[in-house]
Amino acid sequence: MTRRAQTELEVLAEEPPPMKQYVGLDVSQKERSVCVVDQDGKPVFRGRAKSDPGALAALLAKKVPQARRIGFETGAMSGWLWHELRRVTSPDFVEAMQLRGIDWLIVGGGWSAACGAATLKDGVERGTHILLVKNACGSGSPAMHETAVLNMANRLYDGAVCDNGRAVSLIGGGPAQVWRTSLPVPIKFTYESAPRDYAAL
Repeated sequence: MTRRAQTELEVLAEEPPPMKQYVGLDVSQKERSVCVVDQDGKPVFRGRAKSDPGALAALLAKKVPQARRIGFETGAMSGWLWHELRRVTSPDFVEAMQLRGIDWLIVGGGWSAACGAATLKDGVERGTHILLVKNACGSGSPAMHETAVLNMANRLYDGAVCDNGRAVSLIGGGPAQVWRTSLPVPIKFTYESAPRDYAAL
């Protein structure tokens, strides 16, 4: 597209070696649901942890020693969870992810322009690679959602955007094409072009 400056499709699955365990967290006020699958998509562990981030960090360390990617939904509690996990892990959450070889945080769920944008901004500021799953979050209308995702993509330095089908392939260790850029504000979208630009991500 002429409005998109030097974007590229890359295969994320070729960057890290195939992963052994994949973690999904469902975030709520009272407790966190944890689901772990192996590289074939077979459940390895299903459980719950109290809302306390220390309990969640301990559970992950004990039950998921081979995790390479951890995904959790964005929502009212996700910003708090991100910061608290950083606080209770040593030396901090991002460094703990890096020490364990977790190089991508998968972002989806919640309100695109608020929860998703806040989680993405926080992760990018800390140097974390973010995979934004564009249709795993929503907004008040399709136009609001599409422009929110395009705005997030414009700030997603060294991250990626894809839909949920491609995200599932990547989580399972398979290949998938994703949208990437290393340039600031590569998508010069207008209200008229937003649906087309969103579909191209």
